[in-house]
Amino acid sequence: MEKAKDRDLGVTIHQDEIPKSNFFLFIEKSTKVAVVLCCAIIFMTPSLSNLIDKYPKVIILECTNMALQLVTILLLLVLVFLLWKNGLLKRIKKNPERCSKIICSCCADRKKHPTWFQLKYLLLLLALFAFNQFSLTKIQRFFEADQTVDIVRLSQLFEYQLGFVVSLVLFYFFYRKLTLHSGSVEVEFNVNEAETVSGIAETLSV
Repeated sequence: MEKAKDRDLGVTIHQDEIPKSNFFLFIEKSTKVAVVLCCAIIFMTPSLSNLIDKYPKVIILECTNMALQLVTILLLLVLVFLLWKNGLLKRIKKNPERCSKIICSCCADRKKHPTWFQLKYLLLLLALFAFNQFSLTKIQRFFEADQTVDIVRLSQLFEYQLGFVVSLVLFYFFYRKLTLHSGSVEVEFNVNEAETVSGIAETLSV
C-alpha cells in the first residue's frame, strides 16, 4: 500500500503544474495575439513607404505598425519576466521530440536508407525555403515599381501571400517529420518496455 501511495504521489507531483495567476494568463494570451498580428503585418504585407506620396494617409498605418511592434516587444519582455519569476523557464524542453510509435513507416524507411531519408527531407526543406523567400521578396517589393491599388493588383498580392503561407506550413510539416523520425527509437522502446514490465511486477507484488 505504501508503494502504491508513493507512486500515486509521484504521478500527482509530475502532472501538476505551477498555478498561473489571472494576470499571467492575460499577458500570455495577449502576447500570443500580438505576436501573430505583428508577424502577419511584417511578413505578409508589402512595404507601404512607396505609397506615402500618392496616398498620404498611409503614414497612419505605418505609425500603427510601429506602435504594435513596440507593444509586442513590451509584452514579450513582461512574459519572459513572469516565466522566470514563476520558474517556468526551466520546464522548457531541451531535447527534441522523437517518434514513439511501435510501427512507423517513416522510422522503417530511415532504418533502411538513413542517408536518403535525411537527403530527401533536406532537399524538400531547401526547395520550400527558396519558394518561401521568393514569395516574401515579391510581397515586400510589391509597390516598388507600381503604386497602383486596385482589384487586379490586390489579387496578385493575395497569390504571393497564399504561396508564402502554404510554403511556410509545408516547411514546418516536413521539418517536424524530419526531427521526429531522426532519433534512435530502439533505445526508447526498450526503456518503455522495461518500465512497463517493472510496473507490472510491482503491482503484482503488492
